[in-house]
Amino acid sequence: MANKVVKLTKLSKADKGKFQQKGVSKVELADGTILEIPIKSIGINFRDKLEDEYPYPEPPVTKIFNKQLKRFEEVPNTNDPKWKAECAKIDNIRVYATVIWGIDIEIEGDTLEDKVQTLLDTGIPAGAFSKIAQDIMKLSGIDQEQFQ
Repeated sequence: MANKVVKLTKLSKADKGKFQQKGVSKVELADGTILEIPIKSIGINFRDKLEDEYPYPEPPVTKIFNKQLKRFEEVPNTNDPKWKAECAKIDNIRVYATVIWGIDIEIEGDTLEDKVQTLLDTGIPAGAFSKIAQDIMKLSGIDQEQFQ
């Protein structure tokens, strides 16, 4: 099948959703059941949305004496284990949120956290979740580095 080429000359408010892509993620469960899950592409602003809704905490600061300036300076301590653990939790919720935004079915819950919990409560296997995430990334034209 040949690709259809359409020359784009302008965009207007009437073009809302013009670039939205839809597809299906097929996930095979251990019992042989194949689930077809409708998915949609996520927009270019998904990283901004993640940062707004799930920002990383500021790292704790450590005071270090600067010999050249002969004064104490506050330096972010990005090796703090508590801070790293908090960031890891944020990373997980960001992945869950991105998948929730890319699944094109209604997921019960009033908030994103509720929807994530609904998804987790299904007992979805890690491999199936990963497959859905990969399919959403492919549909959205996102590589692994951009996704994280």
